[in-house]
Amino acid sequence: MGKNHRHAKKLKSEKSKVKIKTKTKFLPKGQNVTNTAFKIRSIVLQEQLKKRQVEGLLSKKKANIDELISKLKHYNEAVKVEACTDLKDVIISHPLEETQIYLSLISQNASALIQDRERKVRRSSVKLLHAIVEKVSTATIRPFFNYFLTNLKCAMTNINKHIQEDSLLLLDALLEHQNLLIAENFDTIFPTFLTLISKSKNNLGTERSLSLNLEGKVSSVKWRIKVLTRLYGILNALTQCRSEKNQDKGFGTLIQVKGNPFIPLYKNINNYEVCVGSRTNQVSHEFDTQIANLTQLLHEIWIEVVPEKTKKNGLEPIVLATEESVAVFSCIVNILHLLHEYLQLSGNVELFCNNKSVIFLDHLLSNFPYIHNKRNNFEIIKEFSRSFVMNCDPNCTEENLIVIYVFLTLRINLNAKNKPKTRHLAVFLNNCLKSPRNFTPKAYAYLVKILKVMFVKPINMCQRLGIAEVEIMENVVSFYTNRKISDFYKSDLLEVLTCPRFEKYQLWTEKLPDFLCANQVSVKLIDTVLNLCMKGQKVVQDGVTKSVNRILSNMRTMEITEAANLEIARKNFVSIFFYLPNLSTQDIDEINNFVKSNPDCTYSKHFENVLQLRTYLLSNK
Repeated sequence: MGKNHRHAKKLKSEKSKVKIKTKTKFLPKGQNVTNTAFKIRSIVLQEQLKKRQVEGLLSKKKANIDELISKLKHYNEAVKVEACTDLKDVIISHPLEETQIYLSLISQNASALIQDRERKVRRSSVKLLHAIVEKVSTATIRPFFNYFLTNLKCAMTNINKHIQEDSLLLLDALLEHQNLLIAENFDTIFPTFLTLISKSKNNLGTERSLSLNLEGKVSSVKWRIKVLTRLYGILNALTQCRSEKNQDKGFGTLIQVKGNPFIPLYKNINNYEVCVGSRTNQVSHEFDTQIANLTQLLHEIWIEVVPEKTKKNGLEPIVLATEESVAVFSCIVNILHLLHEYLQLSGNVELFCNNKSVIFLDHLLSNFPYIHNKRNNFEIIKEFSRSFVMNCDPNCTEENLIVIYVFLTLRINLNAKNKPKTRHLAVFLNNCLKSPRNFTPKAYAYLVKILKVMFVKPINMCQRLGIAEVEIMENVVSFYTNRKISDFYKSDLLEVLTCPRFEKYQLWTEKLPDFLCANQVSVKLIDTVLNLCMKGQKVVQDGVTKSVNRILSNMRTMEITEAANLEIARKNFVSIFFYLPNLSTQDIDEINNFVKSNPDCTYSKHFENVLQLRTYLLSNK
């Protein structure tokens, strides 16, 4: 028992309490069941009774655009992804007039998601922004394009490498559909863009060095290839913009308005283009200061693929062993050509002749030419920008021709020390002219440019390079007369073949009338034959005279290609017969028979005028 008998005392106290007696009542039989029935009174909100007015556009899930825009700021990943998807469907499915008032707000909030921590959110926002820039015109998107630029630059410089990678996807969308705005804002994008693969050596940012991609899953070389393909797109946009501005110079005068935006009343405003500030000059100046840095970075990237001390026996080409080395070579050479083309358009080619650029070009030439043994499809192409198309030719014909063209146009380091290097150039050119089977249109365009630099310009480039001029000329003539080459390619070579240096090889012109009998005849061929006949070149005149019957029979089915004005081209074709002094009466009768048998043909009307004028001139002699 417990101490002090506590239990006994407790029982005694309980017994002493007063007990209240109660009568026990039981429920009647059948009523001892719990009643679970209860009444519910509905809660009524007066605002819900009002008829809802649908304002604005609705998504497939009947969500308002304002609600979707607010969901872009939500903390939940799934909500933001769903909002991006719904907004993209609204923009695609509705006309621009209905969605235009929301574009600024959508762009502001969606472009900020490119810096989100979640990958799904970033990719969904890029798809939404891609739909906007694809559908909206440049003039419409220009007022709020700064939203794209600000968030794009922040994503490029973000500490998270995955955000930097996804920033390239947004840049791809802008390059594909709004490349003009990229070119206009080049000075703000380009310095930030270079930080993706380089870092500044000093505070001024005048010198840069390559940086390693140690934290990312992608190797440093693959990451640089990704960046280089986008760099090609940026430079291509800048070059196109510069080319269009140079073409528009003849249509009006540019008035640079600084500070005081007033136009003189005595000027004809309709013929003037008003530009507030000097935006174009800013872009050009910013790019000029970055050229030396860019060429240095390209050189450093190239050294990692092909070191400077690479040795080569004789004229054997350098074999690029890996896919990455081939991709780097293709990117660097095409970027080099765009840099050179832009400086030619801007008239600042001397900027490319700095020490860093000269060393870089000398390194490219020291191992020239280049080939690769990768005949299968390149897997690395999947990560390229759409603006860059890689050439998979094992002979690297396009890239090698670009190197030759840039070297010839710059005309740097043309001294005795470089004679062995220029010998490689001559051998490669002759091989291209002898075996043009795998030529692409782009490679052919570069070949024509090289030949024009060597023969059309007054500078005797072959003599300065120490190249045998006669051998190349003979190969050019055989290249043109080769039947396996299409007429589309041949038309551009006519300017080279008719230059004064090819006077020794004018016998090839005997075959020109044969090309006039083809199913398709280019305008350049017609103009060339007409000019030669006007100059009184007897070989061409006699060739056309012998082929009058064949030419007339072919005119019914002949198709003139590359003609801006088809009627003028036909008139020039008929004018060739006016400058044939040795036309016989039989030839004239054949022409008259052609006119009578084809009265509705446009050639017949021109032939009538030519014959009347010819008869008039002969009668007055």
